[in-house]
Amino acid sequence: MKPEFSVSLMCLDYLRIREQIEALNSRADYYHIDIMDGHFCKNITLSPDFTRAIKRISTLPVEVHLMTEHPNDFIGPVREAGADIISPHAETINTDAFRTLDRIKALGAGAGVVLNPATPQEYIRHYVSRLDIITIMTVDVGYAGQPFIDEMLERLGSAGSGKKKRDMPTKSRSTVPVTRQPLKSSWTRAPKFSFLAVPGFSAWIMTQMRPIPGCARFLRTKPERPSLRKAA
Repeated sequence: MKPEFSVSLMCLDYLRIREQIEALNSRADYYHIDIMDGHFCKNITLSPDFTRAIKRISTLPVEVHLMTEHPNDFIGPVREAGADIISPHAETINTDAFRTLDRIKALGAGAGVVLNPATPQEYIRHYVSRLDIITIMTVDVGYAGQPFIDEMLERLGSAGSGKKKRDMPTKSRSTVPVTRQPLKSSWTRAPKFSFLAVPGFSAWIMTQMRPIPGCARFLRTKPERPSLRKAA
């Protein structure tokens, strides 16, 4: 199974959004939009309105990752804005997980869930069959550019093994910082994962104007890559 990339848009250069999205439309597989409310994690990022704007220029499915204290306040607005997959944090839906996931599906979106690095997989065992996708964080929530948490390699390996026991959804992924070793190690440990979501990926490409070592080989080669060439 080839890895796919769900590109995080949190670190886009906001003065060059259209240029970056148009370049990535032919390179990535999904877009990943992080919505933070300043309460669940100490940062504020993106919004339903940002999601709506991206959908106007994106040719790819969009997933919204809700890092919010009250995710149900956002589910309706982000779906109305065009989100194809909605993933709240497991830690925030413990009291109404079944109702929350049913609501997402009733609105016509895929239902996902996100686990923080310290949250055990057992936490979602009773509703994992209702999930379309699970994201395992390999950095703590809140900020891009954090170092990969090495202890998560064992976690990814065990999650990949869990898929054989049918206690994981069809599509699983990890959040992996954009450096050669975490990508290589994560893929080696969890080859059955179908996604590798890469925080800040698009911004790094567009600001440095060169391909990331290692990542470029993971991305499927496309005929046109004009915006990824190194600036003269």
